[in-house]
Amino acid sequence: MKKRTKILVIVFLVMGVGILIVNSYLGNVIAEQIEARIEVEAKEAAVPTEVEYANLEVNPLLSKVVFNEFIIKDDQEEVSFEELQIKIPKSDLSKAIQAGSLNNPNFKEISSLDFELANLKINSTIAEFEKMLIEQLNFKFTGQFIEEELQKLEALDLELAELVIDLGRDDEQLVLGEFKLQFDGLLKQRMEEEPELLVEYDQSLKLASDDFKIDAIRLFEELLFSAETGAKLTTIDNLVMDISYDSSKQELNFREAKLDTPILTTDYSNTYQFSGDSLEEFELTTIAGEGYLELETGRLEWGDSNLTGKYSVDDFSVMAEYDAVTDYSGLSDGEFDNIFEGQGETNILVEGFEVELAGMLREQLEHHPAVFMFGLDLDDFRIELLDLASSYQEQNMKSSTKLNSSLLDLDVAADFEIAKDDFEESNFNKLKAEVSNLAPNLQLLVMGLEAELGTMLPREGDNLFFEYVGPLKDLQVENFRNEEI
Repeated sequence: MKKRTKILVIVFLVMGVGILIVNSYLGNVIAEQIEARIEVEAKEAAVPTEVEYANLEVNPLLSKVVFNEFIIKDDQEEVSFEELQIKIPKSDLSKAIQAGSLNNPNFKEISSLDFELANLKINSTIAEFEKMLIEQLNFKFTGQFIEEELQKLEALDLELAELVIDLGRDDEQLVLGEFKLQFDGLLKQRMEEEPELLVEYDQSLKLASDDFKIDAIRLFEELLFSAETGAKLTTIDNLVMDISYDSSKQELNFREAKLDTPILTTDYSNTYQFSGDSLEEFELTTIAGEGYLELETGRLEWGDSNLTGKYSVDDFSVMAEYDAVTDYSGLSDGEFDNIFEGQGETNILVEGFEVELAGMLREQLEHHPAVFMFGLDLDDFRIELLDLASSYQEQNMKSSTKLNSSLLDLDVAADFEIAKDDFEESNFNKLKAEVSNLAPNLQLLVMGLEAELGTMLPREGDNLFFEYVGPLKDLQVENFRNEEI
């Protein structure tokens, strides 16, 4: 037994050494072919191109190619990276070995590709940016790549860490901390001409991003934003999207959609149900989902007083949430039975909105007929408060509007019941509107309107006051008339 064991050990050692020798030999052969191909491509480039690298290793056993300290450059651009690892399936690598050369016309197809790249740097004088840095880039592809053209995509994984792009002036940069993308499904080149094929297969897309921001003071100024406002609008702390399509159920599912920024937080999930035998016949039948949105900007400033007008707002906020199911299946037949089930509410608040005008723009607006007609004081136009609120519970909808401004004050309240069987039978449980503190020119405008109509608009004291309770179909202008002049 001992003698046989020794023989087996020796046999395995010989086989192992043989495999390593063959692996090394094939690796050197393929490495030489890769180097030859790089040299040919560099010579045939449209502009003189230099290619340098410290080391090239090919391991057929692991289906791996590794470049170290790689640089490719011409007189306009330079691309370099510290390390690049490429993994090619053994089946594709064996085809290359059998073909005898990577340039052999029999070697045309790649079924998958996996590469990891470290410390990518791009310097350019012709791109939209001067410099790009990527600390880590991982890419995995499964599909069909034939003769340098993507024919089919079945899976894609992309991971990127620490991206920095210099925008080319005054230290302006685009920065991205982390980005991930995952796709599973089936995309074919022919889908560009036959998009209906897209919905015949299950599809899935996941997206995640952290710490995105743009530092670009001059760009903000060109877009007429203050630096503080621009920073609020161009920073994303976190973004997550998870979308899938189920071809058997004809269902598009936003399983997760999140966004966090310095001023905005949102999170929702929705399911969209379709019907139809083809993409052209697809009809949306149901939307079901829940979510919320919160926006709180603080002070914002934008515009130029001489060019567009300078605008500012002390605060702008939005709060919205919902949990509902909307059924559209009966709309084509004019049926409104149980079209909506669920609840939700929305609140929008604007405080301290102002406009500043100067120069030729101001002179032009001062002579505009609308400025005189509405009594606008260009030095004192301000919206102190705009408060919009709405809510719904099943078939009942409520809303309120409050406006305080230098032109007028407005209060509106409504309570509306949607009829399930016939929308025209829907009913206002309450509809009230009160207008007060009209600017002098607006008072004259109202008096002119009353003279034109031959009737006084309803009032409560000095305020215009409108009220209605009853069916939607009976709501007419006459409901708001007071008495003949």
